Amino acid sequence: MGISRRSWLSAALLAGATLTLSSARGESPEQVIRQLGAGRFSDRYAAERKILDNPEGLFPALQAGAESKDPELQARASRLLKIVQRRVLERQFERFRETGDRQFIPAGWERFSEVVGHSDGALALYLAMFLAHPDAMADAAAGNVPLQGTLQKVLADLGPWQQDSRHFDVVTFATILYLSSSPQCRVDRTSQQGVGSLLGLNPTQSAILHGDYHEELQRLLGQWIKRPDAAPPESRFHWAERYDLEEILVPALEMVSAVSEGRGDKNTIVAQAILSVARRGDVDHLEVLEPLLEDSTRFYERSNTTNGQRVHVTTEIRDVALLAAIHLTKQSPAAFGFEPLRSDKFLYMPETAGFKTPEARDLAFKKWETWKRLHWQGLNMAPVQAIEGESL
Repeated sequence: MGISRRSWLSAALLAGATLTLSSARGESPEQVIRQLGAGRFSDRYAAERKILDNPEGLFPALQAGAESKDPELQARASRLLKIVQRRVLERQFERFRETGDRQFIPAGWERFSEVVGHSDGALALYLAMFLAHPDAMADAAAGNVPLQGTLQKVLADLGPWQQDSRHFDVVTFATILYLSSSPQCRVDRTSQQGVGSLLGLNPTQSAILHGDYHEELQRLLGQWIKRPDAAPPESRFHWAERYDLEEILVPALEMVSAVSEGRGDKNTIVAQAILSVARRGDVDHLEVLEPLLEDSTRFYERSNTTNGQRVHVTTEIRDVALLAAIHLTKQSPAAFGFEPLRSDKFLYMPETAGFKTPEARDLAFKKWETWKRLHWQGLNMAPVQAIEGESL
């Protein structure tokens, strides 16, 4: 299927790409294109050579030929259009890569590079996306086209992926992530499920972790994770955690806020979200943790025997929130009675953030209240020390 005149000329043609046609016979672009429908093979062949020698200059006229009512001309022009569109793009991308001249800047590149970066890998991926899905990328480059229909069209062609993951194509996956993370794309339930199912494929996960474009894919995925409507926060949190993306802070804050407001389950996943806020956030996020410091919901308990003594440890939501607050204020968890803590990718394993006795828990929260009373107005300070005469 050829590229539509609207999408290509409004967004995909690169600045400065249109060149003037010059030939000994002084032919116009339209005359050259009409020769594709000539009766003699030599005339058709000559026209093809002229088009391939000057793809930029003859591209608009070739597009018009691909929409001709003459079936012979339309068929030949459509076939050449696919070849020419690749040459136009490759030439302009190469000129931009070599010179950095804004005259050759690819359509939509600035918007894409804001998310993915300006590396050679990012530029190569953008070129591959444009060549594989020219209409979709042209819509994205235009900046003022609603993209939900565009995304649905790309997703509709992915049936083989679900049946056999060997059909996975990293460039198409990158295009889907880019479209679904764009502000111009309204993500509905169908699109949520489509992207979610793709993320679950083994080849997708392999590409994100260590494929040729893994850094670019992680940035695109991070942009998708930041969208509240892209998927439920628990799902976005899961994928951010899987690839250790800093964007995990966004769904983590959504989950923590929901629990603070009396919504959402209080479980290990929420505890992981609380500790992710501590790991990725700063003291400004103490406000969202404050309500949880009074939440005594128990989500974990364990018993074990140490030196002949039976020890029973319970972990409550407020314990994890306190540990997060201690970390954000650059204090020592051990000073508040947290021991032993086990580190992991969420900062600590949340089930280890408990207490052996109610008295130990009460003492920890009293220390926090004392510290807060003394230092609440100076939370952007360097790590605090115990003040003489006050217990920390």
